[in-house]
Amino acid sequence: MIGVAPLLAAALNLASAAVPVVIAPPPTEANKTPASTQALDPQRIAIAREVMALSAPRPMLLASNVRGWETTIDKSLRADPGIARLEATYPGLIANAIAAAKPLAQEYSEKFVTQALDIRVQTFAEYLTVDEMQELIAFYKTPAGQRFIARLWTNLDATDLISDERILAARDSDAPLSLEDSRRATKNAAANTMKDMTAEDILEVMRFGQRPAAQAAASASREAEQRLLPIVNNPDPEWLKRQKEILERAMITFADQHRIKLPAKR
Repeated sequence: MIGVAPLLAAALNLASAAVPVVIAPPPTEANKTPASTQALDPQRIAIAREVMALSAPRPMLLASNVRGWETTIDKSLRADPGIARLEATYPGLIANAIAAAKPLAQEYSEKFVTQALDIRVQTFAEYLTVDEMQELIAFYKTPAGQRFIARLWTNLDATDLISDERILAARDSDAPLSLEDSRRATKNAAANTMKDMTAEDILEVMRFGQRPAAQAAASASREAEQRLLPIVNNPDPEWLKRQKEILERAMITFADQHRIKLPAKR
């Protein structure tokens, strides 16, 4: 019945993969290769972790993941004709099922966010010099940088990742998400974020986006997305099985508890 489960997992995962650093122009050929091909020392990794802590704060990342899961699964369930009929007969059935499955989504999100951040830390440590990472850190500590990140994560919307057509297609076949899906979502989030910012803050973000450090970070972010996609599109099958069981069990229980009593035939 719930054939969109892999798509839901991918949507949840991609929210972690799609972490824009700043608004920067496309990377040039010169900064498309790692800044360091040598073994990464602990100091370099530690600085990259600080970049991630500022640009993708774990609490915001987790909240965005779970919010995206809720939005996407609600949309997906309502697109299923059978479940739509159940919801029409037993109003509130879908919301109850999502609430029942939410703790499992949170558990899965915790594990994936850890994995995603580790990959991004490794990639940034490879692609950026220590000075470039320090420049990123300095920007993210400014009031404008902090406001930009806070609003960005609030505006990241899972519906930008999952179109109605993709949800319908996923009912019959796999529908893996792509880098284009990720970049469309983050581009829309950045655009919506700019609407909420002052002119002064927008100028600060734009100025920093022109810096070589921002361009190197954009290259690293694209590489990290590429590395994450196989994980994004191949979620844990045991988690998918448990999610399906919880959703369907919750629907059955809800319907049984709210079953409409028909008048007895005479």
